[in-house]
Amino acid sequence: LPTPPTLIGVLALFGGLAAALLPLPGAAGFAVKISLTFVAFLLVCLTCFGNPGGCMPRTFTWTPMRWLGNMSYSYYLLHGLALKAIFLVLGLLLPVGGNEALYFWALLPATFVLTLLPSMVLFLLIEQPFSLASALANKKAPNPVFQANSI
Repeated sequence: LPTPPTLIGVLALFGGLAAALLPLPGAAGFAVKISLTFVAFLLVCLTCFGNPGGCMPRTFTWTPMRWLGNMSYSYYLLHGLALKAIFLVLGLLLPVGGNEALYFWALLPATFVLTLLPSMVLFLLIEQPFSLASALANKKAPNPVFQANSI
C-alpha cells in the first residue's frame, strides 16, 4: 500500500477518535463506528511506518508519549477512581448552576494531570518492578545453547 501523506494520517487520527462520538445508535451504528476506527488506525499506521522520519512517528516515539504508553495499564486501572475523587472534591468546592461545561473544559488539563499521579505511583511501585520484562532483564545468566561461536 502507498504511504499516505502526513496530513491524511493526522486527519485519520482525529477522525478515528471522533468516530466514538458519532450519535449512531444500535448495532449498525456500532459497526459504522468500529469500521471508521479501523480505517483510521490503518491510515495512521501506514503514515507512521511508511515515513519513519515524519512528524507522526517522531511524536509517537517521543519519550513522554512512550512513557504514557508504558504506564497505560496502570492509568486504565486508576483513572476512574482518581476522577471520582476529583469530582467529589470539585462538587464541594464549585457552585452548581449552568457553568458545568465551562468547568469541564477549564479543568480538563488539571484533571488529566491529577489522574496521572496515582497511575504513576502504581506503575513505578507495582507494575514496573513486578513486570515480566523486569524479571527477564534481571536474569543475566546466558543460555549456553546460544553461546556457540558465530559463523
